Amino acid sequence: MKYMSLSLEMLAELNNLVEQDITDITNPHVVAAAFYLQVQSATILNTRVGFGVIPAKTMLLLATIAATSPTLKSVFLDIDLSVCGPTVTTALVSSDSITGIHMGGNNLGATAIAVANILAAPGNIIESVSIKGNNLGATAVAVANILAAPGSAIISVDISDNNIGADAIAVANILAAPGNIIERVSVSDNNIGVDAIAVANILAAPGSAIISVDMSNNNIGADGGAVANILAATGSEIQEIVLWEDNDTIQNKQDKIKVFKERNAKEKLFETAVISELLSPATATIVGDYLGEFMASFFSQYNPRARAYRRYSTFNR
Repeated sequence: MKYMSLSLEMLAELNNLVEQDITDITNPHVVAAAFYLQVQSATILNTRVGFGVIPAKTMLLLATIAATSPTLKSVFLDIDLSVCGPTVTTALVSSDSITGIHMGGNNLGATAIAVANILAAPGNIIESVSIKGNNLGATAVAVANILAAPGSAIISVDISDNNIGADAIAVANILAAPGNIIERVSVSDNNIGVDAIAVANILAAPGSAIISVDMSNNNIGADGGAVANILAATGSEIQEIVLWEDNDTIQNKQDKIKVFKERNAKEKLFETAVISELLSPATATIVGDYLGEFMASFFSQYNPRARAYRRYSTFNR
């Protein structure tokens, strides 16, 4: 899988074209820029270029160029889209190959609703969407309703770091509703707190299509074991669970470990982030006892994380 990042040199070239009002995709200069950008062979494009702001017209030109690539699958938009979010999104969804659009820290705010409507429009091929770190707050409920609406092709939703708080219950009910096709959900870094058990029950409920859940860093605290128990329950379809917490206590970590051990961790995909958090000196041995051999064999099929899993699998054995 090829990974392409927008360089400062390429950004300068695109800015130059925009300043000359050269934006037609058939223009030789734009064609040359597209070739230089290598979107004809790259499968992932990252727009992170330092800490600057990409002008709206330049961002639109970049999106238009990216949409012409026959092989580009995922686009990561790590820049301010407060002015051009809908227009840039419209350009990207016109692609015949892009299936993942991942936004982060774009200052979308209320315009996220317009962006979501474009991403989820019937006929689009977008399957994976991230609108993390966009200060959605209560707007997250409306965004979730749109992304999960009938006719949408979206199966993966990352709505993390949006200060959802108590609205996480409503968001979970929407994404996990029977009949929805959403399979992967991230609601991490949303200060869910005491509502975490209710959210877990919804996501793991019978009829839900969800197989992957990231509820990490939500101030779950002592409820972590109960949440793990719900998500990893025998009747749950969930296969991938992420529950790490910043500044979690040793006891809370051990509660999660105990649950996964009792629930047969061999049937669950325990993310690297979780393992790394649990591997404190006080817990390394117990992790090695029941996950060591399992991680070495089972996780070897998951790349590029496999090496990390194998490294942890030999820890303190």
